[in-house]
This record gives sequence, C-alpha cells and structure tokens, in this order.
Amino acid sequence: TIITTDIAGTNEIVNGFNGLLVETKNVLSLADAIEFFLHNPEVVAKKSEKAYQTYKEKFSYDIFLQSYKKLYFKE
Repeated sequence: TIITTDIAGTNEIVNGFNGLLVETKNVLSLADAIEFFLHNPEVVAKKSEKAYQTYKEKFSYDIFLQSYKKLYFKE
C-alpha cells in the first residue's frame, strides 16, 4: 500500500484505489494515514492488490522497455 504526498507525479500514480495521498508538509495528515492503515488491514490488502496491478499495467520492466523503444527508436 502506498502513502504519498499530493504533488505532481505521485498524484498521477496514486489514486484512491491503490493508496492514499496526503497533504504536502502536513505531518498530522501523514500520521492519520498511517494510523488508518494500521487499524484497517483489510483496506491495506485491497489497496496493495490495486497498487500491484497499477505497477504491472504502467511501470513494469516490459512497459518501460516499450516506452523507451518508442521514444528512442520512433517505433
């Protein structure tokens, strides 16, 4: 499961389905997210599955390789 700040880049990867976005420079928001996950293992399990699915669909080695080939070899 992913907890990250809501900044450019990470907010394109993490959504409500695969993790939690917390307010930038807000320690209490981060603490609340951590505490929420500690007390809700079933949510962690579901979001972890979704996070892994996001990784496989968008960020796996094969996906990156295809992207680089398109970029550098104009495929």
